[in-house]
Amino acid sequence: MAAVAFDYCLTLSQEAQLIWGKKWGVIRITFTLTRYATLMGTAMTPYAAVTDRSKYTNVREVVI
Repeated sequence: MAAVAFDYCLTLSQEAQLIWGKKWGVIRITFTLTRYATLMGTAMTPYAAVTDRSKYTNVREVVI
């Protein structure tokens, strides 16, 4: 998680210069989805690691 946050901080100025202010197109949509989906997924991983799943008795009930 620290590596993703560090990368985000390092490249934020480049992102602002190269991506923000441009018209929405395939490239900008693809970049935005991959950039922020990765960030959100990385942020949710520690939460999933510490969530108590012992209340589920049936494997089908667990949604990951």
